[in-house]
Amino acid sequence: MKLTSSGPWELVAEDYDRYLTPLFGPFCEAALELAGVARGHRVLDVATGPGTLARAAHQRGASVCALDVAEGMLARLQERLEADGVRDVEVVQGDGHALPQADDSVDAAFSMFGVIFFTDTDQGLAELARVVRPGGRVVVSSWPPVTKSPMMHTLSQAVTRNLPMGPPTPEQLPLNSPVAIRAALAQAGLEEIEVRRVVVPSRYESAAEAIDRFTRSAAPLRLLARAMGPFAWRPLRDAAVATLEEEHTFPLTLDLPAFVSKGVKPR
Repeated sequence: MKLTSSGPWELVAEDYDRYLTPLFGPFCEAALELAGVARGHRVLDVATGPGTLARAAHQRGASVCALDVAEGMLARLQERLEADGVRDVEVVQGDGHALPQADDSVDAAFSMFGVIFFTDTDQGLAELARVVRPGGRVVVSSWPPVTKSPMMHTLSQAVTRNLPMGPPTPEQLPLNSPVAIRAALAQAGLEEIEVRRVVVPSRYESAAEAIDRFTRSAAPLRLLARAMGPFAWRPLRDAAVATLEEEHTFPLTLDLPAFVSKGVKPR
């Protein structure tokens, strides 16, 4: 689902931070390693969300600008920065389709599971490529098809098979394969393209925990729950929990794979 406004992300900001920030940490570390981020580098994190990558880059000594369209996400980041006593991370509300940064102004530009939800992913990649200096790195992360992700497939099936309108046809997000990633990054003018598959395990103590974490942090499902209303959504949620309990033994660990990919701007 292409989420074309900040509204859905405002809706899930708190739970996205609560449930997904710990899960996404290893993907961000892999991205920083791939880009070779070190002290003194200028880093831009586009669609920063609650700032998982931005904060990790700052801890490496980089000069960081964190940008997102959703005020709620940026508020979560600001809270974390203030709690840590960090005052030198620039936090900007902005659109990844038209970045405010000048050409060739940063050493590395990232979008962790962000640009794939843009209305125009190619434009988002072009903007990332524009703002990095020659020889600089663009790093993005993306999901494989749901059917190739044990966590996403298991949890989404438990929810969607209980929908009164029946399971939807799976929508494939952009950059969902090494071939697609290489083509898109090359189209953005990048070279020395590298695609890594990174797998992070996610443990659930109960079926209820698994369904609640999944549905509360996923913007499309939060939108669906709001549209259905609590009296219609609660039975669906309970049915999804029952489905998981019938099919799996808990505690349950499910793998969450993603692609973390790099391209270099020609000198």
